[in-house]
Amino acid sequence: MRRKVHIVLCGAALASLLQLLTQCGDQSFGTATGDDAATGGDGSQTEAGRDSAPPDASRVDGSSILSPCVGAEHWLCGEFDREGAVADPPYWSSELVEAGAVLTIAPNDGSANPSPPNVLVTSADKDQSALVFASSTTAASGLRCDFSFRLNQRTDTFTDTLAELSLYGAIPVSPFYRVSFGGGTTDTLDGVSDQGKLPDGGEPMPSGFAAHSLKTGAWSHASIEATFGPTGHVTIMFDGVAFPFTPQYDLRSIPSPSYVTLQLGTTTSDGPSGRWAVDYDNVVCDLL
Repeated sequence: MRRKVHIVLCGAALASLLQLLTQCGDQSFGTATGDDAATGGDGSQTEAGRDSAPPDASRVDGSSILSPCVGAEHWLCGEFDREGAVADPPYWSSELVEAGAVLTIAPNDGSANPSPPNVLVTSADKDQSALVFASSTTAASGLRCDFSFRLNQRTDTFTDTLAELSLYGAIPVSPFYRVSFGGGTTDTLDGVSDQGKLPDGGEPMPSGFAAHSLKTGAWSHASIEATFGPTGHVTIMFDGVAFPFTPQYDLRSIPSPSYVTLQLGTTTSDGPSGRWAVDYDNVVCDLL
């Protein structure tokens, strides 16, 4: 049985968190303060998630590969070559690393990564998690995230969730929708799943699933987009090819979300010993 770590926030818990994030503004991203704060031309602090590198830093580590975080503004953008640690601003709001799991920024090892030199390295054994989260309460209809990933190691004894995008509606009902992809005990059980709760406040829907085999040892690119409201939809692409996936219910019936979050990393189910290991690079997200 798959074990997932979700941010499930309901009622008073969600209200308290949303109040805190509203008071802190974009501090939900761990925005730098004082001498470390990124500032605009007028001295004001830039929005969290924007890369603050100077214009002449258009290439990473002297390579011929352009960084996606230079010359464009995004809600979140991280290629792991400028931050010294995973939790450094302005990229991630929080992290979860359980005993025995690995979550770190390190030079790429293996096939050339999209923007050298560094990648986000994650790995976990049974019943462990190595995760980063980014979240926002900014008014938006949804969230789109693009990122590269490489599955380095897998086991056939338990499953793993590699990425998850979640949208939460307004309290007190707090409808939600999450779409994720991960690896199964065999590559034929890899795929995309979703789960959610409608605005009527009923029990969460059981998970839907569509198969997509993950490549091992090679970089792949994923794009996940989900929105609520009149244009509510889910769009998924792997390596530039549209992945056919239909949400379990009509997302147009849910008002625009009040809270959105991205989860990346390795979170595994319980089972016999084994290990999943996944690297990430060029994470780019925009509010829609």
